[in-house]
Amino acid sequence: MSPWQAMMKKQWNLRLWHQPDVALIDIEMPKKSGLDVLAYLAQHVPSCRSLIVTTFDQ
Repeated sequence: MSPWQAMMKKQWNLRLWHQPDVALIDIEMPKKSGLDVLAYLAQHVPSCRSLIVTTFDQ
């Protein structure tokens, strides 16, 4: 695991420890899709509501 991945995992675990009420998620993210994050939240923080935003460049 790279240092960047280790830092992101630590940050993600910290966020889940706080049990967020709302998550603002972009579909286009580096390394993972926002849809992957939604699936993870649905499984681990089912009370969290999500709002997805994104932009498309044509």
